[in-house]
Parts: sequence; structure tokens; C-alpha cells
Amino acid sequence: MPVKKTVAGRIELDETKSTNNYAMQLIRDEKAEDGMVISTRHQTAGKGQRGKSWITPPGTAITMSYIMEADFLPPGAYFQLLATTAVAVRNWAARYIGEEETKIKWPNDLFWRDRKAGGILIENILRGEAWKWAVIGIGINVQQSSFPSDIGNPVSFLQITGKTYEISTLIEALASTLKDTIFRLKTSGFENLLQEYNHQLWKKDSIATLQYGTAQIQGKIVGVSADGMLIVQGKEEYRFRFHEVSWVI
Repeated sequence: MPVKKTVAGRIELDETKSTNNYAMQLIRDEKAEDGMVISTRHQTAGKGQRGKSWITPPGTAITMSYIMEADFLPPGAYFQLLATTAVAVRNWAARYIGEEETKIKWPNDLFWRDRKAGGILIENILRGEAWKWAVIGIGINVQQSSFPSDIGNPVSFLQITGKTYEISTLIEALASTLKDTIFRLKTSGFENLLQEYNHQLWKKDSIATLQYGTAQIQGKIVGVSADGMLIVQGKEEYRFRFHEVSWVI
């Protein structure tokens, strides 16, 4: 398997099953470095949320994982890292696809208007009660000109702007933005990042429909709490954890 490792700690793979799996193996082999980036041209068994797969044609998407030492965070601060990553991805993407229309869909998707441009999957390594490492997997649709009709509402940078992109350059910019935003979390705490997350929240202050078991709930999206719960004002105030509800789009 062709591998290129840059002086900045980036490993480029021609093909791999999952960049997150590759990164996790580096950690287990004690070869990982804080801030290391793993990327691939072709990911054959990419992972999404809720056990879904995420597969894209070779050379059309950002498929990358960012390794970070997480010992500055308590194990219960998972949403802090997820939200920080979402803010970084959204701010980076907005430079290319538009400030006003680029949003964060709770909890972890990059949305342009009402369509998904990318997503985040974070996996963790704990030792005892200490959070030692996090692997931040990021997938972004970049060069796809079309998508299968059975995968929801995706969109690519190419479809939005009509422009083609050098994916390696995009990865470098995204990794830099992510590093800087994680540094903000480490040095200044989560409060301002949570405010930024809520400011960029998809459907905030709008009426949305959510699927909760067999029932559908309509209400105004108020925001997201510091522990990651979606706050919805309907007939009463509802608070939902990850995976308790899904969006009806």
C-alpha cells in the first residue's frame, strides 16, 4: 500500500478500509502523534454514525482522521470535542461554500441549506478513567457530480460552486483549522465554542419535525445544551439525547 508521510505528521494512503481504523491501530502500536492526520484517496469501508457505512468513489471526497491526545478533557466531555470539531469543520467549509448557508446539523453533520455535505465520527481510547486519545474522523463530499438516489440528501462542493478542488490542499486547511479550534477548547474552555455552535445550528429558531419512536414531534429548535441535548419547544420543552430522535427532512 503506497504511503506518504510528510514532515508535518500527515500520512496519505492510496487506499484503506477506514482512516479511523488505521489511526486507532497507530495508537495501539504506540506510533501515534498528537495532531497526526491520516487521509486516503479511497476508503473502502468508511464508517458513519449509527453503524452506517460511508463509501465514496476514489478521489472525490475528503476522507481523513485527526489524532489528538485527549488527556486534558474528562471522559464525560465527549460533546465538547464533538461540538468543537463541528465548529471547526463548519468554519472551514464556509470559506468555500458560503458563510450564510453553511450550518451544523445537530449533532455532527455539515449542512449546506437542507443538504448534507459531510459528517464527523469520533472514536476514543480510555485507560482506566482517563481519556487518553481521540480519533476524529471527517468525511466531506467534494468532487461528486451525482449521488445514488437512495442515500438521502447529499451535496458536494462541486455541485454547490461548480468548481473543482485540490483535495490535498483542502485537507491541509481543514487540519489547520481543527488544530486551532481544539487549542481554543484547551486554553479557553467550552463556553464560547458552545455559543458559536448554537449560532451556526441548522434550523435554530425554526419549526422542525423530529421522529421519536413511533411519534413525530414538532417544535421550535431552541438550541443545544452544554451536555449535547437538543432543546425543542413544542407543547412543552423537550430535551433529547443523541440517537433518541431523528430529523424528518
